[in-house]
Amino acid sequence: MGRPHRTLRDLADRLTNEQDRLRFLSIGDLSLEASVAACHSFLPDPVKAALGRLRTLNDDFVVDDLVTLVTPSRAVAVDLLDELVDRQMVHTVGTLADGSTSYRLHEAVRQFVTYGPVGSLRPDHVTGRIRLPWQAAHCGGGMG
Repeated sequence: MGRPHRTLRDLADRLTNEQDRLRFLSIGDLSLEASVAACHSFLPDPVKAALGRLRTLNDDFVVDDLVTLVTPSRAVAVDLLDELVDRQMVHTVGTLADGSTSYRLHEAVRQFVTYGPVGSLRPDHVTGRIRLPWQAAHCGGGMG
């Protein structure tokens, strides 16, 4: 542990404010914020735009929510969801009683697209060496 003088209460207090949460989730030069920023930067513009519209969803959603929020085309909505799942920005949650699949934005992704561009977390000012878990291959580029 890099800061043994800090208490669990201090960490909990730092994580209370959702707008600042990603900023505090780092150890040494490993940063969750930098990892999400790296993946986000490799997304095609339409996929970034879709993510931006999905940031208001705090709970599970279905394809029809994309039809409402993102695109009137169900086929495009399905393709966008496939792309977001492939790139590990969205994950499947389960199958509903009607047979449809429910999805959810990864919490770090939701916080990044919600607060990154306009709040204290600026994607273009993220610092720290980027180390991604195994899904780095899905981000679309070389990482250092």
